[in-house]
Amino acid sequence: AHAIAFIATMIGDMDKDQIVVMNMCGRGDKDLGAALPILEKQGKL
Repeated sequence: AHAIAFIATMIGDMDKDQIVVMNMCGRGDKDLGAALPILEKQGKL
């Protein structure tokens, strides 16, 4: 819940071309390997 509240406040300061990736399972390091290639392919990194 703390992460969701933080994201809600943070997005107001972001540019429209920026994205947020938030992991809800507790260990983002496990999902980073899957997310990075997709985001790179889309030109979002």
